[in-house]
Amino acid sequence: EIVAIGENVDPAWLGRRVCFLAPWSVPTWADEAVVPVAIVAALPDTVTFAQAAAVPLVGLSALRGLVDVAKVKKGQRVLLHAASGGVGHIAVQLAKHLGAEVIGTCSAKNRDFVLGLGAAQVIADDEDNMIHSASKVDVVFDLIGGAAQVTEPDLLRAGGRLVYLNTGPVDVPDMPDGTERLEATIEPDGALLTKIVDLMAQGAITPYVLQVFPLKDYEQVQIRVDAAHVRGKVVLEI
Repeated sequence: EIVAIGENVDPAWLGRRVCFLAPWSVPTWADEAVVPVAIVAALPDTVTFAQAAAVPLVGLSALRGLVDVAKVKKGQRVLLHAASGGVGHIAVQLAKHLGAEVIGTCSAKNRDFVLGLGAAQVIADDEDNMIHSASKVDVVFDLIGGAAQVTEPDLLRAGGRLVYLNTGPVDVPDMPDGTERLEATIEPDGALLTKIVDLMAQGAITPYVLQVFPLKDYEQVQIRVDAAHVRGKVVLEI
């Protein structure tokens, strides 16, 4: 909630419930944060603070990757890696909303979760051979990086796009003719975040909050997130 505003900021912002992706220089595990009004998005009453805390980074990542960079269209086939994770579970819902046929990869234990998000097919990366389980796709959205990109180009149709998120290719082969490898970069953006919030209000996207922890447990939470594949998101409550 906005409790104070600077000069030249519309007073209508005072008291409004908002969410934002803070610049890296702004600490946000705190009671208050000072951020530019241009990076915030107003929240409708239907969106909880826990959902609002969960969505900015993953929502912007999914929107930038699938809409701005991959330019996903209705009827296309989209392969999403790490489909049960933070970015992945939002990306499944967004791709489905865009009219794409979604194939998601995740561990076998998360298969039903990803199918429930709207995926038409799930490839269990701890059981299945991806290259044999997936037919050609128009878009690969890679949230893993590194070695995963060795086999991904072979899964693309002519004109396909392999989009990766902040994790550059490592010693991977050249892309087949007529395909592209593109990076989706993420930065704070209130206008784009408002689009995500609007989709939440419409029910097209719902962040899955695995658990809410008190702020005092931040160290334990960070260790858990770093050490394990977390389904959806975990949130710190102030």
